[in-house]
Amino acid sequence: MTQVPRTPTATYRLQLEPGAGFAAAARLLPYVASLGVSHLHLSPILEAVPGSRHGYDVTDHTRVRAELGGERGLRDLAEKARAHGLGIIADIVPNHMAFPADTRLNAPLWQLLRDGPGSPAAAWFDIDWAAGGGRLPLPVLGAPLREEWEALRVEGGTLRHGDHHRFPLRPGTESLPLPALLDAQHYRLCWWRTGLARLTYRRFFTVSDLIAVRVEDPAVFEATHATVLRLVAEGVIGGLRVDHPDGLADPEGYLRRLRQRVGPDVWVVAEKILGTGEHLPTGWPVAGTTGYDALRHVDAVLTDPAGADRLTDDHRRFTAAPADLGGAWEPTVRRAAREILAADLCAERDRLLRTAQRLCGGLHPPEALRAALTELLVHLPVYRPYLAADRPPSRQDTALLARTADLARGAVTTPAEARAVDALHALLQGPDAAPGGPDGPPGRTAPGGPDDPGPDPVGPADPSVRSAAAPSRTAGTTASPADRDRVDAGLRRVDGSVAEPAGGHRGDAEPASAATTAGTAAHRDGGDAQDFRARFGQVSSALRAKAVEDCAGYRFTPLLSAAEVGGDPGEPALPVSAFHAHCARVQHAWPLTGTVYATHDTKRSGDVRAALATLTEHPLGWAELLTEVTERAAHAGVSAPDPHLAWSCWQTAFALAPGPDPARLLDATLKAAREAALRTTWTDPDTDYEAAVDRFVRGGPCGAPGYAVARFAQELAPQIRANVLGAALLHLTMPGVPDVYRGGESVYRALVDPDNRRPPRLPDRPLSGAADPGSATAPGADAGLPAEKLWLTAVALRLRRAHPEWFGARAGYEPLTAEGPTGEHALAFTRSGQVLTAVSRLTRTLEAAGGWDSTVLPLPPGRWDDALAGRGTGRTARRPAYQGKTRLAEVFADRPVALLVRRDGF
Repeated sequence: MTQVPRTPTATYRLQLEPGAGFAAAARLLPYVASLGVSHLHLSPILEAVPGSRHGYDVTDHTRVRAELGGERGLRDLAEKARAHGLGIIADIVPNHMAFPADTRLNAPLWQLLRDGPGSPAAAWFDIDWAAGGGRLPLPVLGAPLREEWEALRVEGGTLRHGDHHRFPLRPGTESLPLPALLDAQHYRLCWWRTGLARLTYRRFFTVSDLIAVRVEDPAVFEATHATVLRLVAEGVIGGLRVDHPDGLADPEGYLRRLRQRVGPDVWVVAEKILGTGEHLPTGWPVAGTTGYDALRHVDAVLTDPAGADRLTDDHRRFTAAPADLGGAWEPTVRRAAREILAADLCAERDRLLRTAQRLCGGLHPPEALRAALTELLVHLPVYRPYLAADRPPSRQDTALLARTADLARGAVTTPAEARAVDALHALLQGPDAAPGGPDGPPGRTAPGGPDDPGPDPVGPADPSVRSAAAPSRTAGTTASPADRDRVDAGLRRVDGSVAEPAGGHRGDAEPASAATTAGTAAHRDGGDAQDFRARFGQVSSALRAKAVEDCAGYRFTPLLSAAEVGGDPGEPALPVSAFHAHCARVQHAWPLTGTVYATHDTKRSGDVRAALATLTEHPLGWAELLTEVTERAAHAGVSAPDPHLAWSCWQTAFALAPGPDPARLLDATLKAAREAALRTTWTDPDTDYEAAVDRFVRGGPCGAPGYAVARFAQELAPQIRANVLGAALLHLTMPGVPDVYRGGESVYRALVDPDNRRPPRLPDRPLSGAADPGSATAPGADAGLPAEKLWLTAVALRLRRAHPEWFGARAGYEPLTAEGPTGEHALAFTRSGQVLTAVSRLTRTLEAAGGWDSTVLPLPPGRWDDALAGRGTGRTARRPAYQGKTRLAEVFADRPVALLVRRDGF
């Protein structure tokens, strides 16, 4: 039996669901092990809403999900996996759990609804009881209450609404008449259209049937994590993926508590979406992110910047979109954010606003505070700052807040609103924040951030060493709430004791500035001040996800591959130097971070994006194609209902060529239209418009006009091949631990969920014959791209498994530079001086420039063999080795990528 490594060398993500649970996963073990990964990566495993296809709607943290096979099935899978040399990584969901229609499924929620704010279960959920008058509004009715009487009934001691909703009754109210019974409950049923604006519980983003959980409460943490922690302690689970930590009140505090409980050696990664120029906080005791930052850099380095600019210009002309409705990225993001704050997230905004009003004590008009809060949230360029009660903001967050406040101040329209911006900025900084000058306390600084001191300030790059050296700042706190509030107000003496706040007013002193008066208010109420800072980050992360990923990304669509989770549509291309800088930084600071190229959450799979990026190499051809298919669709009587949708749909059809499936393309196109909310929405669908979309998709891209798209895709087939193979090799060999999404080891073309949740057909036996890198000759271009990619993936993963030290925490990353007239078309690097990755990029412009010609790649000392060449049947010798300055025309003679290994390393 192969020993399972503590730290994964690579993981393979499986989406579990009813009918495809632990037993189905066990049948895949021989195949998955033969690929070369070290761990299975499982979607959430705890009890969820019946029939759920994703498992992020947890209903019971104490049980492994029965529909997947229960704990016995999980243990059986883990035992069989170990026999194949595989460990288990599990996805956990600390931020929220399900608010199911039948609330009996969620026992703490059932108890809360039955017993109200005095219930012990009230500590579980993030609810503003005061705003609801002591009752919890539930927006579950399909019409106003007066129209729903007949659907409501008492049955079996519970309140039923229709066939699905079931709620507990407050003890002693069962026999009351229905109107009185409804009034007597701790909750209030209301029409969803009006009730959403009055929500008083925090949600996951804007999903009202997912209620936020207060894992910052130690008792709630223990209750929600006991089963997972037990499975980790017993060795059933070997690592954890933490879903959406940005939703938590204190992500770092949570991760420190988790690290303390699982120990220093368990591999833990956090699903943190990093913005452009943002780095993971160094205080987080994790191996790194789940890897969307890797996806961003792989996509961008394979995108032609000049071609992307041309596509943007053509998109603007074709769609005639105003700057803030898809014509330009940043204005589009800001408008989308304002719209979402005013509608989908208005309840969350208003809760923040209520807290700010209490803190400011009537010093600022409510309208001014609302405008100031809106502009601060709108102009925040990343998901969130990290503003905890027990530590000052980091230098990175201090600078982030200052920049955001400057932008917000420039966006408001009155002096009163500007003063309100200053007041809210002061609240966010906190009473213990560093002064604005250079002499303030440094806080924490992320590598590469403002005032970066240089080398990793937290010491060793190994996360197990990092976590052991950094005990929790929150552990063992015994101060009373009043004392903690005083500490938060900056009233701790030099000797560590807590001083009483000075009373009285400023007397004859000059009037305080808005920032000072807000700060004084924060001193008066440390609890509200802490809540405001934490909740600002929670709301900003939800806003960023909805405004950027789920709205603006569907409005600004010149290049769909850039409109991805973690992507930057405003800067879709990056030079090779930026890719190298990212990799060097990751290898130094987070060498065991996760990396991904496709996930269950990506809008488009990696191979779809790789194909789309080739459009930047031939923007003129795309423009001509768009003109042709627009005319053909009009002639066939199936014109698109608007040019914006046409552009996006034709691009998607190109990525799926030669034959897009009508149902899949229609589902993705309708979802894009509803998320963009330009002509139709989820809550107010325009049925006539959506019918026109249906006719266009089926008769246009999926009809005769679509033949031209297939021809154009064939013209770009060499570039698509280079991008697909190049992206795969970069992902599998760059710093970090690669995660292969199920089916992604071969060509995998999926669109946004639910399309990417469709289970692919996978074999239940090991790779063999022509697909087995251990015994066969490498497939050539004539074997087809799926076979080539599968071969490449298996070769790279097996190399990582055989030589983890070449890629691990103490490995090296060394960029290489090609020499010659087309050297910028090569991206190359070595890992630990033993393995060398080389990929071709922007190959259409490379061909136009004369190909590789005299361009060479200076290899490090030694003799290098191409691992992708494979072994000939019955032969033990490899092809002649490369050494010294090697012509890239030779290296890339058979394929546009190469994976070279020092001969003494084989």
